[in-house]
Amino acid sequence: MNSTWGLIGLDNPIKYLSRAIENGEIFQAYIFNGPEHSGKHTLALKFAQALNCVENNPPCGTCESCRRIIENLHPDIQITEIATDTADIKAKTSITVEQIRDINHAASLPPYESQYRVFIIEQAEKMTISAANAFLKTLEEPAAHLVFILITTNLAGLPETVRSRCQILNIGLAKEHDIRDLLIQNHDTPTEQADLLSRLCQGRAGWAVSAIDDISILQQRESDLDAFVKLLPADYKIRFDSANQIAGLMAAKREDVYSMLASWGSFCRDILLCKLNITDSVVNLTHFNAANYLAAQFETDEVCHLLQSIVKTSKFLGLNANPKLTLESLMLELPLSGGPINHYA
Repeated sequence: MNSTWGLIGLDNPIKYLSRAIENGEIFQAYIFNGPEHSGKHTLALKFAQALNCVENNPPCGTCESCRRIIENLHPDIQITEIATDTADIKAKTSITVEQIRDINHAASLPPYESQYRVFIIEQAEKMTISAANAFLKTLEEPAAHLVFILITTNLAGLPETVRSRCQILNIGLAKEHDIRDLLIQNHDTPTEQADLLSRLCQGRAGWAVSAIDDISILQQRESDLDAFVKLLPADYKIRFDSANQIAGLMAAKREDVYSMLASWGSFCRDILLCKLNITDSVVNLTHFNAANYLAAQFETDEVCHLLQSIVKTSKFLGLNANPKLTLESLMLELPLSGGPINHYA
């Protein structure tokens, strides 16, 4: 863990950003690209702190500027994300041109009290075409006191015209033992729970930390895995009913659907590991029996195809493909397991 920034698994991005601050070589626009819950948002906040920290070894985390940034009270730090409290379906799934116009207006103003005005855009790949075009106008000639941080899980989803004007930092996954130590030392997590979460999170420290305080995260994951196991021996009527039900969640609970598909993909990986007799690396231990059973039922290429189908489904949904048709297609591609599965280890 970096002692000043307090993050794990991000040593290279932190070194790069720290050196940029020390040398006065700040780019006006950055892209933080990496998996969900891998620390991109926290890194963006730490960078904003470091840019505006008044102490000698930024970010100190204790000065007035650092504290107000982490509490989301700093007037020079603006975070933009997809709206959830609106009836507008488009606004629930995209960064809109109206949001970008608000950013452009704020960017035309000087900082209120700090050296830099920092704009953090979550899920930047979800910008509409008109939003991206509006954003380009500000990116082309940004003022020296402006820093834009675009956070994305899908770099290719950003237009090339935007990518080419940004410094791209790829954010990787943290090591399991580092996450385990973080949970025990910084969050007083019992050893057994830290072992479980550090394995389940698959390198995404943010997910593990969230799961400590919110028991519903693990409960939902178990429910998603149970549902998937029950689908495999089910007939197509049950599968299509399930596809219709999941498609109905896309408007209000889109991220829950992506999390569900990620859990399904993780379980398919477990099946493959059992198939290859690498059981020490199985992640979903509560469903080990089911994974082991299915490994004997399916051929290796069937499991690989199933995993690819889940990944493809998540990708197509992210591109705003018709949810019902996309999920029905996935249900058609699920292999039949042949009977009920006892999934609890």
